Amino acid sequence: MERAWWTGIVGSSVTPDPQTTDSKLLWQASEPQNPNAETTYTSGQEFSFGFSGSLGPEGPSVGFNNSHSVSNQRSHTIKDWGVESETAGNDLAWRFSARHPCDPRPEYYKPDQYGGCFPESEGTPSVANALPTLPNDLSRGQLQVETSGRWKTKRLLDGADGKLSFEVATPVEIEDTVCAYESRETAADWCGVGGGFFSRAVKLGGLEIRRRVTGPNPRVYEINAASVNPIPIKSLTFSPNKAIGCKNDTVTGTVTLEKDAGMDTSIVIVSDSNNALVGEPFQSGRGSRDVITVTEGERKATFGVITNANKLKDGEYTDANITAFYVTPFKVPPLRIYKGDCPKNPPPGESPPQ
Repeated sequence: MERAWWTGIVGSSVTPDPQTTDSKLLWQASEPQNPNAETTYTSGQEFSFGFSGSLGPEGPSVGFNNSHSVSNQRSHTIKDWGVESETAGNDLAWRFSARHPCDPRPEYYKPDQYGGCFPESEGTPSVANALPTLPNDLSRGQLQVETSGRWKTKRLLDGADGKLSFEVATPVEIEDTVCAYESRETAADWCGVGGGFFSRAVKLGGLEIRRRVTGPNPRVYEINAASVNPIPIKSLTFSPNKAIGCKNDTVTGTVTLEKDAGMDTSIVIVSDSNNALVGEPFQSGRGSRDVITVTEGERKATFGVITNANKLKDGEYTDANITAFYVTPFKVPPLRIYKGDCPKNPPPGESPPQ
């Protein structure tokens, strides 16, 4: 005469701290977006950001776009369940709940209507009429929910101002659908009819649903949004400073930031010359591009430049403009590449001619 305990409602919320965080943020998007029918919902975010640039010794000549796309959208199946977005302002919130056969949401019940949690009585009341309906598979098994949200800051955050705090809560309401009765002899009298169903405090001897809220305690998470502020590039250097234009010579480039990176930082390296390749060639046929990473807590990252003397005559040289892009382009004097033979056996302690 009882089905206990099964998962009926799962909440999910992310609340910016009203004292330290809420006033700094502006809500942009969240998933799932709206109340939707049973079966499926979508979570995750998809958006793009980036910048474009061009370079050349005599004006724009090599153009490129450095754009990044974030897409972690996923589709989830929740047969016999549904989800409602209760997001308001900067506070993200959702309510996942069973819908079939038993819908435990309080607002969906009316007096003497069982909402699929108990069979409707037909004819003479009996104990069989009151046997609680078997909950769906998700309610009786392992259930996972996935939600996401995105804000932007109202201003550039720096230093202590960049500290943000969020409370994350996932309350889980489990249900006990039961026909309560005083004695087995009187069960038909009490359980075969409505008698105060869904009241939190119904009289003994009726169809009722008992609720219990469980799940993990709310947790507070802190992030430092100031760590995403761009750190300027301090220098871009090459070793050797002038490359001998031999086949497949390698010059090492080093990018140095003004201070240690607060997070893994990607820097785009662009060369406008096919005589100095830094990575993948552009489809236009001129120049190449690479991406290097300054790891969190570090200040420097290196990259290789493969030089060649293609289409150069003896005694000629060409200049390669190599630029590091991080927020703004950082240019240095060009890397000069000569046509000539590489010294094969330099004296001990000496390097090839620069």
